[in-house]
Amino acid sequence: WPQRLRFSEAHAHASLETVLNSNHGATETDLTKIEAILRPTFEAMPRNALGRLAPRSVRHMIHSYFASQHGLLIRGLEPHGMQLNMTGVHDADILLEKMPELADVL
Repeated sequence: WPQRLRFSEAHAHASLETVLNSNHGATETDLTKIEAILRPTFEAMPRNALGRLAPRSVRHMIHSYFASQHGLLIRGLEPHGMQLNMTGVHDADILLEKMPELADVL
């Protein structure tokens, strides 16, 4: 299983690289509009000692953006979406759908 884990880690890393280095068809104008919509909320959010937003604040900001701009309610971004008492990987639907090999290893 260590080989499967290394393969899954490499696959996860490659997937993250693709996501992080791609704009998924969004034009520079689209990204500028999104930034303009999010900036007031981002600036108003409380920061920790390092000047960073809390995960709960980021989830709220993203949840509000997709709900108001696209009418989408994304599971996991709702106010109670980040549960500390997760029972296991099987609760992470996105992981199971997008990277089943990694979920199997875990």
